[in-house]
Amino acid sequence: MVACTQYVCLFFRLVLIINTNILFRARATNDAESESICSLYLAKSTIENAGIGVFTAVPLQSGENVGNGDVCIPIKDLEWQNEDTEYDIMGFANPFADYVWYGDPLGMKQEIGPFQRISAFWPGLNAAVNCHPAMLNTERATPRYDNFDDSLHRSKDPSVGSFSPYHNGSSVVTHFIPAGGELFTSYGDRWFEMRLEKFPPNFPVPSSFEQAQRFLQRFKRHVKVPEDQQLVYDFIIHEIRNHIWTGSRFLHALPNDFESVEMALEHGLRSLFQENATRSVDWLREHGACIDNILPGRSTISTAGRGAFAKRFLVKGSTITASPLIHMVNSEVLDMHQFYFDMDAKTFAKAGKVAPQLVKNYCLGHNDTTILLCPYGSGVNYINHNQSLVNVRLAWPQDGTLNHEAKWLNTPLADWRPHDKKTRLAIEYIAIRDISPGEELFLDYGDEWEKAYLDHVEAWNPPPEFTDYVSAASWNLKHNRQDVLRTPEEVAEQPYPDNLQLRCHGGLSSAWGHKYHALTWDENLDKYNPEYGHECSVIRRHEERSTGKIMYDVNITEITEGDSGEVVLEYERRRVPRSTMKWFDKPETTDMHLPNAFRHAIEIPDDIFPDAWRITPRQPDVPLSSKEATGLPECDMYLAESTIPNAGLGLFTTKPLSRGDFVGNGDVAILSTEVDWHNQEDDEEPAEFFDMTHNYVWDGKSFGLTNEVLGDVHVFWPGINAAVNFNPFLVNVDSSAVPDFDDAGLHRSTHPGAGAFSTYHKGIPRASRNIPAGGELFKDYGISWFHERDKPYMPGLDDIQDAQYLLYQFFYVVGEREDVYNLILDIRGIWPSRLLNALPGSYSDGQTAALGEIADVFQPNATRSVQWLEETGRCMDHIVPGTSTLENAGHGAFAKRFLPKGTVISGSPVIHMLKEVLEMYDLVYAKATATRRRPWNKSGYQLLLNYCFGHDESRLLLCPYGSGVNYINHNASLANVRIQWAPNGTVGHNSSWLSLTPDEMEWNYKQNLAIDYIATKNIEEGEELFLDYGPFWEVAWMEHLRKWKPKKESSSYLSAAAMNQIMAGNPLRSEDEQREQPYPYNVMLQCDRAMIPEVKYVGWVPVNDLHPCTILERNDHPPRGRNYKVRINIREGEKIEEHYISREGIQFYDRPYTSDLHIRPTFRHSIGLPVDMVPSAWLDSQSSLFFATKESAPPPQAQTDEL
Repeated sequence: MVACTQYVCLFFRLVLIINTNILFRARATNDAESESICSLYLAKSTIENAGIGVFTAVPLQSGENVGNGDVCIPIKDLEWQNEDTEYDIMGFANPFADYVWYGDPLGMKQEIGPFQRISAFWPGLNAAVNCHPAMLNTERATPRYDNFDDSLHRSKDPSVGSFSPYHNGSSVVTHFIPAGGELFTSYGDRWFEMRLEKFPPNFPVPSSFEQAQRFLQRFKRHVKVPEDQQLVYDFIIHEIRNHIWTGSRFLHALPNDFESVEMALEHGLRSLFQENATRSVDWLREHGACIDNILPGRSTISTAGRGAFAKRFLVKGSTITASPLIHMVNSEVLDMHQFYFDMDAKTFAKAGKVAPQLVKNYCLGHNDTTILLCPYGSGVNYINHNQSLVNVRLAWPQDGTLNHEAKWLNTPLADWRPHDKKTRLAIEYIAIRDISPGEELFLDYGDEWEKAYLDHVEAWNPPPEFTDYVSAASWNLKHNRQDVLRTPEEVAEQPYPDNLQLRCHGGLSSAWGHKYHALTWDENLDKYNPEYGHECSVIRRHEERSTGKIMYDVNITEITEGDSGEVVLEYERRRVPRSTMKWFDKPETTDMHLPNAFRHAIEIPDDIFPDAWRITPRQPDVPLSSKEATGLPECDMYLAESTIPNAGLGLFTTKPLSRGDFVGNGDVAILSTEVDWHNQEDDEEPAEFFDMTHNYVWDGKSFGLTNEVLGDVHVFWPGINAAVNFNPFLVNVDSSAVPDFDDAGLHRSTHPGAGAFSTYHKGIPRASRNIPAGGELFKDYGISWFHERDKPYMPGLDDIQDAQYLLYQFFYVVGEREDVYNLILDIRGIWPSRLLNALPGSYSDGQTAALGEIADVFQPNATRSVQWLEETGRCMDHIVPGTSTLENAGHGAFAKRFLPKGTVISGSPVIHMLKEVLEMYDLVYAKATATRRRPWNKSGYQLLLNYCFGHDESRLLLCPYGSGVNYINHNASLANVRIQWAPNGTVGHNSSWLSLTPDEMEWNYKQNLAIDYIATKNIEEGEELFLDYGPFWEVAWMEHLRKWKPKKESSSYLSAAAMNQIMAGNPLRSEDEQREQPYPYNVMLQCDRAMIPEVKYVGWVPVNDLHPCTILERNDHPPRGRNYKVRINIREGEKIEEHYISREGIQFYDRPYTSDLHIRPTFRHSIGLPVDMVPSAWLDSQSSLFFATKESAPPPQAQTDEL
């Protein structure tokens, strides 16, 4: 990790590069095909909420090595070093805790003194690989030790001590892994047992599955009658495990059903999990990051130790690899101190700082920040610094790549949580030119690093005693443990190097009765740790008369830890062979402990370094805009009075939009299911009920959501989709966007928040035509929208297209005949026609439309000035969605830009409705309808309840549809947003409605209330927005957490979206194959008839004509690629068809009532409307608040806009 900056080295460096290239090219020629394919990827783990995992793209057999090895970096007692600091207030949160191994098993025990702790940060496979207790398929190796003291010595090389001597040690495959399989290694039982906050006491650990496998074999031997086996097994699972011995780990490792026992006995328990632990190779290539492009080797820079070399040809601009980053908000976490024993306090105390932890040299930092980012991708920590030969640069990846969250690049360090150990960022390594196989990779560590290293070299002055230093590894290699050991008298004349310590094999201990000659250092008495033995010294040496062998009498000092501290036991052993003794380095004497070793973080380049992380704010390069100068944030979209008379509010853009531009930031899409049926009180007469959402919802069929239930699905999609109006002449926003599925990593088996938020959101539309600044946005509602409102002759989009063609033909054929044009307009009064109504209403407008398009006639009247929008509207562009920083919250709202205290973040109209409309009941389903089951058993509420404001003592609900506001989560302690009534007249707010009762509001379908969301403090760009939902909500949530218990089948749930992702590019199973290996219970296959060539349609051809289907046969090698013979169920079994269809026409869908939306019980509670905003007219007559406010002042008036 050091540089060669002297020009005199350049010639030798080039010679080394040429020779290395020749070596690597020869190796590549032997196996060119395999070397050209990436074989390892980092990607999203198949374990829910486990973050990133490691996958193989090629099959791996047991016994094979996997990976290319990586540097292993010792970390010295990080917790002890950070005791009694400001970082120890709530218990030190070790940022490396989930990414390190104990150092003792890896040969590092002697690096530090007795009873201190050393950890091993081993990037690559060893830091990124996950542990699935049932699927262990790799075994961690032990790193090699090589400090290059044959060529790099502390007496003459200033770079010594700046890189780790531990490296390589490839993992070994212990069980076959298919292509696409995730790699898993054992963390040990204790890792799970120490994390009870994540893993309950009955969670099966690795040894549990070993016990379970043995149990199944014994079960089969003892219960021999087939008829008895299922009966006995079900009793063990359902009675003993689930009710009697509920805390048993090994019982919970058993399969849940008897059908899986045979498979487990034949192929092992791992076979039950392998399918779900495998991704397609195509998916890995698309969504993962290759970690197989780098090989370690001796660097061509003489003072650098090891380096990184290209394993294959790397094209200019390609991503060599990517790496997640472990973050430390304050780099002082890696500071180290000298300690002394305070006799008065009877404890160790800090005496002063020494060189920081070695790992600092491998982390990214900057001289104008305190943050450190430590990469743990494979091979990246071998890349050295060389400004003259640099061929690699750093770049931030796209949002979502390797869990990279771009919002943190804009988050000031003061807002980072010190105890947050989740990796939030990643970095990519990009080739800045073509790189040949075997060529060494170089980064530019930055000018600050270069200067620091040159200053270190200049100031470096090794003490004289460094000359005699020899590492224990070199001494043992040279003397091969066959040299004659010196007696005390001989040592006095010819001492050993001061850093060496002789240790005797642990088998010489008084606790062991081994024959001394049988002891070897390769045989470990402790299966978890290498043999370190005990400190010893030679007392005397003598020669055996019978054999001539030299034997030793030794004094052994055995140090153990007792209840009251260190226990020292000394004893003598006679006639001990030389083979039982070995030289070790004394604690803290190896190169990494040198007090003058170089320490400096790698510099993050200025061009990608976030300004939000700077200690010294960067001065703006351009003058402030007028809005910035006045403290008002910019805004790209406003909600204001529509240009359509009596249409209420509309959405407007303040900047010109070109066709294809994205419009808005996306919003949550909230599903309501079978609302009509749940409100059907009579078996015969259709129910009439007040549903204000009717004018603001979309049909779920247009979004492919009909499989959620058997009945209707309505989608309440706030923001653009609820606020945008329909002007058929000016439709300028594409209606084809559909919400994305995103469960935010919350699984129903582990997260009580699953089912409490909508998994559908974003779906950002695009502009379908150019829109001028100030132009109103319009979407196509469909011609049926007019028909339902008794406007049968309002033209639709097809009519307007036909009218446009008619205009072209009129002026081309008839010519400039105003009289004829006016005659056609008069016909409209006699012959009502949507086509004629689509024509412009005057001859001059007809001419304008013929020269351009009909929209040109209407656009001027659909445009407002930006100044007018700023003065009278409310910004809809301050909020962007993302994954919330709160556990169980799912999605969250984040500031798109800096928002000063008092800013109206958003002004949202609210839909008023009665709470009982959202009640849900057990239903009785008939052929095409359903009614409430008698007696009426209420099963819960529609999900929409969670997004509406209300009060526990009122039946009135207010559901906001402003952009982004439904993403704002509850956090009473971090609340930075409050709500208030909008000023009278703003965004449709009518303050007189605060005096009406809920009964008086019922059946009034006009929106008359609006809420402003106000920043209570300065909010930085990228900061999450929080509201206080109130005490009623808080109590309800805590009660939900107390009672929450996942259903046993929830652990096997896998959403259809996840299945489509997993199975992308993979063959689908036939009906027969599914009997042997079924898909998850909650998913079904649907086929798109529109993709079958022989299916003919009359008139309109649907984009998606989906129907349940069954795969009868799979044809793997037809002339035009794989296809399937399927049986398609049309109209609930009324018609059955069999066809051949391509893989693209088949998708997984959730079966009705199985998605998270339908989890029962799940959390449902309205957001608390603050007490000072609740008029007494809205409260129930029995409400305590009603009696407290009945004699009080008139209803609350709108508060003054703080800006």
